[in-house]
Amino acid sequence: ENSPMQIASALQSGFQVECDIRVIQGRLYLGHDSAQYEVHSNFVLNERLWLHCKSPETLHVLMNNQCSKVFFHANDDCTLVADTGTSSKWIWTYPGKPLTSQSIAVLPELGKWSKEQLEKCAGICSDYVVEYKKDLGFVLSKPAETVVEEKPVEQADIVLV
Repeated sequence: ENSPMQIASALQSGFQVECDIRVIQGRLYLGHDSAQYEVHSNFVLNERLWLHCKSPETLHVLMNNQCSKVFFHANDDCTLVADTGTSSKWIWTYPGKPLTSQSIAVLPELGKWSKEQLEKCAGICSDYVVEYKKDLGFVLSKPAETVVEEKPVEQADIVLV
């Protein structure tokens, strides 16, 4: 998860991607549990990335640098995702918690929501989005123009909206 190649592959396939990001000594790194991949500041400007800030400092930095969808959470049932470039907002909603039409259902594969509930939310974040795309008929955003080496799309946390 969170490797630049996996993220690029998912973007090329037309998906939006949630990635874990942190700022350490003024540098940006991808990685869920630790800083694994350093990325250039331009990386976070892609409007199809959902930037899961791993610290309040990271959230502060990215909110003030024209990044698109940024959020931070600890152990919340849900959290606000704000698009800093527009007035768009979503509710990042954890498994089994109530969904709204603005919810992004996180990890629906855990079986906490019915198909009918998922059809009413704004999107999903899953490691199995290809299957959800088939089952729920979510519309994909325009594919990225960059060509990258093919990697399995299922390995990235992907958001369908």
